[in-house]
Amino acid sequence: MAEPRRASRAPLALGAAALGAAALCGAYLRSGAPAPRTSLTNMAALAAGGCQHAEDASALEAQLTSSCRGWHVAKANDEDSSDVTFAWSNEYEREAGRPVAEGYPLKNVIEIHRPTVFEAVVGGVAGSATGDAYEWVLTNPDGEATTHAGAAPELTLTKTGRHTLEVRATSADPARRLQNGKAFKIDLLSKFTRRSIYDLKQRDREQFLSAMRIMYSTEGELGRKQFGKKYLSMEELVATHLEGAADKACDHWHDDAGFVVHHIAFTLLMEQSLQAIDETITVPYWDYTLDELLDDWTQAQMFQEDWFGQASPETESHVVSNGPWAFTPVKKKAEPSTSVHNPYGLLRSPWNTNPTPYVTRYRYTVGMKDAGYTLPSCKHFRHAYNSMTIALINNYLNGILHGQIHIMLGGHWNVYPNATLGMGAQEFLLSSKFLWRQGYVRCPAYCSLDTPDADCTCECPASILEEYGGYAGVYETSGLDVFNSMFIDDWLGTANGDLEKVMKAICSVGHPGEMFTSAAPYDPTFWPLHGLADRFVALKRKEYYAMDTYLDETWGYDHAVSNVASDTKVVCDWSNVQSDLDMPVCSKGTCPGHREDDLLPFGNFLGNNETYTNYEFYEFMSPSNDDYPYVYDSLIHWPACDDAGEDITGASSDNSAGYDDEINMQDDDERR
Repeated sequence: MAEPRRASRAPLALGAAALGAAALCGAYLRSGAPAPRTSLTNMAALAAGGCQHAEDASALEAQLTSSCRGWHVAKANDEDSSDVTFAWSNEYEREAGRPVAEGYPLKNVIEIHRPTVFEAVVGGVAGSATGDAYEWVLTNPDGEATTHAGAAPELTLTKTGRHTLEVRATSADPARRLQNGKAFKIDLLSKFTRRSIYDLKQRDREQFLSAMRIMYSTEGELGRKQFGKKYLSMEELVATHLEGAADKACDHWHDDAGFVVHHIAFTLLMEQSLQAIDETITVPYWDYTLDELLDDWTQAQMFQEDWFGQASPETESHVVSNGPWAFTPVKKKAEPSTSVHNPYGLLRSPWNTNPTPYVTRYRYTVGMKDAGYTLPSCKHFRHAYNSMTIALINNYLNGILHGQIHIMLGGHWNVYPNATLGMGAQEFLLSSKFLWRQGYVRCPAYCSLDTPDADCTCECPASILEEYGGYAGVYETSGLDVFNSMFIDDWLGTANGDLEKVMKAICSVGHPGEMFTSAAPYDPTFWPLHGLADRFVALKRKEYYAMDTYLDETWGYDHAVSNVASDTKVVCDWSNVQSDLDMPVCSKGTCPGHREDDLLPFGNFLGNNETYTNYEFYEFMSPSNDDYPYVYDSLIHWPACDDAGEDITGASSDNSAGYDDEINMQDDDERR
């Protein structure tokens, strides 16, 4: 496989008159063939375009390579116009030196809502170097046409989908092909483009954050009156996530095959709500492989005060209290109403009895810094890339490639009786939820606002303890002994060997921050988080379709590599539970929402009121699908990996001690 070309970060100062030479340079760079030096004779145009005259061919070629990237180049549609080439580029592409949709198996992509310069190159001569008169006709997918003049017009497409661009020229030179009104056409594919939040210009980042704050502050019905029917409030999105992930029966969104498609579709749902506010916005992705290299990830640019605020507030409540997201409220009532809330009526998981009505974060999980994790690295992604099944990739994406970030950002505190743990700290909350779903842990249905949080906690009731032989009996009959066998000795060590003390702490649940719960979308960092996983899946699939790797796309989830108290495949039926003494009927099975033909709880992404099963959405998000609304800036450029010489599409050759153990950790899945 060819090594991806590294980006030149130096901006290209290209005026309209200079674009002909740049397009010409781009044409040869993108053709895959050596630049025919006999065609590069118009040195005045080359100099104007930033490709300075060189005395020898090798020096000229080096200038072309460094100065003329970031252009899309394609031949005209007509069979008799083999030497007619179209070139186009926008501001981001020229500055990054990379065309959008880099690495995608798509033809002639152009970024929607982004002013883009076009030029025609004929027989090696760019239009702006000829002095000819040009007329361009752009026809959108609805058949609406607009006319533009100039050798290098700047066009902005405002609809997604296939467009046709036609150019005619009138020339005083009868020898040139673009003459006498002859038309040359090219088909273009317009899509939204998602970029790394670290690559966004300040104006675009502020535009995104500003629109997102509107979603946090404007309730649903009011927003739909103002912005249209695709608007959703953050309260509504959180309620949707809670309904799916905090159900007593099982988790319909995580720890099984539906995880990836649910979260990619959910982010698209949110993105289209943002676009109801401002049609030019996309959700950027957080490339945390860059921040994995920092000495302290909490000092990453992501957590600047004017971006997302502090990563780990050190106050007793751990409320985010600086920047635009300071004191972001956790509301009491969802639109439409949801049955899932905590005892104080807040839109939190029922077992999260935290009364603090604001978004919280903390890097410590039951006293363990970062729960013992680091941010996912290039090595983790490279290891996952070498997986041969989508089932195994689903597991990695649910867990080690992104899930631990939820735990690192959310944290977990206030666990009775002030428990502090070492290894396996993240497993405490997963164990609490497993007991809660099976009925061993019961949480108050209601606590008044003046109820102290110490009096509004979950517990394993005395009646249940008596029925099942005390805490030791619950530990064994619930299955916790199976899922926590790796950590129980460490836990007992911190409790002086007292299992009852460990179990009391598990039964009390405590207070996790939003990102470690089913209310994670309340934390604004949730929204850029899943893009890297989405981008990774697209990369693996496009490489498979190009026969550069192998991928068994049979629907599924590899449970064999997990042994955690959230990946249990236990489904509990609460329909006959009438009193505190009754227990649900629990059995092994697949939680509804994860099967191939289960219907996603959202759709209408193309505006046709269409619905999607899990597998239909997986097909919809194919990197080769023209109809999918967005692309990423690049599938093949991973700057942290490139700079470290880590090709994530290469074989896992690092067999050093501990490497495989690190990659295959069993306890680091994202659990809601």
